[in-house]
Amino acid sequence: MPDIEITTNEIMDFLKENMDFLKENMVTKEELDLKLANFATKDDLLQFATKDDLERLYEKIHVEFTEFRSDILTTADQFVKKHDTLETEQYAMRGRFERLEDRVETVEERAGLAAT
Repeated sequence: MPDIEITTNEIMDFLKENMDFLKENMVTKEELDLKLANFATKDDLLQFATKDDLERLYEKIHVEFTEFRSDILTTADQFVKKHDTLETEQYAMRGRFERLEDRVETVEERAGLAAT
């Protein structure tokens, strides 16, 4: 094994370089305290939703949405039924009106009245 001689000055220079590096890159107690103050605590973590919480929320939203969708479809079905009923009544009224108009024309012809 070769002998390596290191002088005291070389050791001191090495230590000085490392000390300078540490001074530039180490955090102070105040900086560390500030960083740690921003970390989540156990109490903070309790405020996060768990998988079970999310599943319960999903189920609740799913049930409410299903009920909402059912209500909308029921309302739409009622509207369509009323529209169909009104349309049927309109056709019936139109038929009655045409028959009545035909009768009036017949009466006018027999009475010798001119249609206006």
